[in-house]
Amino acid sequence: MAFMNLSLPFYIGYAYEALSRANALLGRTDLSKEEAKLALEYAQKVKDESSKDMLIKDLDSI
Repeated sequence: MAFMNLSLPFYIGYAYEALSRANALLGRTDLSKEEAKLALEYAQKVKDESSKDMLIKDLDSI
């Protein structure tokens, strides 16, 4: 259970990253930008630096 509490921001961040990427592909840029912003907010809460960096790198590729 402790693992999930530490990992939750990572998973929520990636959920927003996926939504942002999908909406970007659909041409919904405003919604994509909102979701990317939320994903970045969650990425900043990720404790593991390599996981945080991975998420931020993926966000940068949208």
